[in-house]
Amino acid sequence: MSSSPYDAVVLISSRSSNRFGSGFIVAHDDQGSYILTCAHVITMVGGASQAIIDNQFDRQAMLTACGLSMGIDLAVLYVQGLTNRPALQLTVDAEACREVAISGFKLHTQQSQILRTIRALLGDQVYLQSRGATVRTPAWDLLITEDDLLADGYSGSPVVDLHSGLVLAITSHLEQEGRRGQAISAQAVRSVWPSLPLHMVVHRDVDTLHTDDGAHQTQSRWLATWLEVWGARSPPHLLWTVVTV
Repeated sequence: MSSSPYDAVVLISSRSSNRFGSGFIVAHDDQGSYILTCAHVITMVGGASQAIIDNQFDRQAMLTACGLSMGIDLAVLYVQGLTNRPALQLTVDAEACREVAISGFKLHTQQSQILRTIRALLGDQVYLQSRGATVRTPAWDLLITEDDLLADGYSGSPVVDLHSGLVLAITSHLEQEGRRGQAISAQAVRSVWPSLPLHMVVHRDVDTLHTDDGAHQTQSRWLATWLEVWGARSPPHLLWTVVTV
């Protein structure tokens, strides 16, 4: 069975509490997958040792990178498996008023979460600065453009450009009861994870996608599927899956 791009989004829950957040696969090796999320999601679930990825209790998550010491709210987990699922590519080519899709988890019932995708616009570029930190993290305002709202579980979810299928930012905060929020720019990922594979950062172009290492690659089959599903030329669908815990 072929995979869909939103299969890259994962539920990050806790072995010791009911707290949860979102994340998404950004790279694979021969044995497992790297998952990008917010550092506060890892803290919230009790640390990497308590993190469960997509309810797979038998797979231990390991912390690969964390930006908390730098004041950057991003982290990378590694977990064995999930290599049959797509990895989303990042881009640093973001600009205000881009149409985006945000896919993440929120509470559905007391025993389940729902994976729902909502549509938004990138607003102004802003900078986040943690208490005591000297680094300012580039981020974007998120302006929700439909009835569904951001919720707590969306922290760590990808903000995807509807026109390229590339991740522009990582959802980190909500405000105004979910009608607005902020997302950390993909520019900040390299600061937290210097060993991020070069081919996972793409520069937009009309006909081809240019990777950090200078190679050219056309859009892959699953990226074309993403554009078809999300409706780059038509209103996007609401996609959801109920995950029981």
